[in-house]
Amino acid sequence: MEAQTDKVQLEAHDWVPSSEDPDWSEPVREYFEEWSHNMSVALAPSMSDESSNGVFSPACFIHTDNWQNTLSGVNYLTAFVV
Repeated sequence: MEAQTDKVQLEAHDWVPSSEDPDWSEPVREYFEEWSHNMSVALAPSMSDESSNGVFSPACFIHTDNWQNTLSGVNYLTAFVV
């Protein structure tokens, strides 16, 4: 499980300024697109027909912001990790 654009990595451990959220500048949006592409390439082997792995890779900032949201009373950590 990995978000295609990870808020923690991009803001806390990288150069992306949290002060621009949600009105990202053009260079930041381009960087997000590149990050998302690289994540997709890195996860591709786990999505191949030969792989026994699965992938949950939403294209949004869910790493820390939405961990409490639920669907039918089950949060995504329980649904995908357990």
